[in-house]
Amino acid sequence: MDLDIETIDIGGPDLRHSQKFRNVEADPRISLVVDDQATPEESVGPGGQTGRGLEIRGTVEILLAQRPLIEAFSTDILRIHPHKIIAWNLDGPGYNTRPVAPKAAT
Repeated sequence: MDLDIETIDIGGPDLRHSQKFRNVEADPRISLVVDDQATPEESVGPGGQTGRGLEIRGTVEILLAQRPLIEAFSTDILRIHPHKIIAWNLDGPGYNTRPVAPKAAT
């Protein structure tokens, strides 16, 4: 994640030959979801729901880095430029969404 330009970089071993890579070559729109199950003590959802998560929607730029993000990854990178962030049961009960304005070039 690069907070200065508000992007998220995704890498992987042999990324160029993955289905994920072929998908974004065909269509650069992307959705990244991270979710989990909270313990009952951590529940913030309505009615005691324990599911919580985050979805980031945006477009992808395919890049070739000088070095891998971590050891054992290829130098291929998928850079996500977020357009919208959707969260549920994270900061409080329920669902919230916010648009992400593109950063101005410096």
